[in-house]
Amino acid sequence: MRKIGLLFPWAGPGPWPNPRPPNDGLAGDHTTDEAEGAMKNGTRVRKTQWRDGDTQAVGATARIVGSFAVPAELLEKFGFRYMYFVEWDATRGVAVLVAENALETVS
Repeated sequence: MRKIGLLFPWAGPGPWPNPRPPNDGLAGDHTTDEAEGAMKNGTRVRKTQWRDGDTQAVGATARIVGSFAVPAELLEKFGFRYMYFVEWDATRGVAVLVAENALETVS
């Protein structure tokens, strides 16, 4: 969680309800919880933005494995409501945290 804490200090040890990795076979700290109003687990998504240090290119596809809501006091600062844990198609078996504004659904 150290890397997440550097990017999103409020994500520190885990604001999501289940901070321990679930027994779902995925590596990495994550949750399989679904934030109210967020895209559902299993939804197919595509990456729309790239940031320095990202491991996946724009256009990479994934499935959502969990989500949590951004704390209300940070909505305006960050400009998005949800953070998602995704499993990229190119790196299966690893859950990665991605901001809502970097994803779009795949139809």
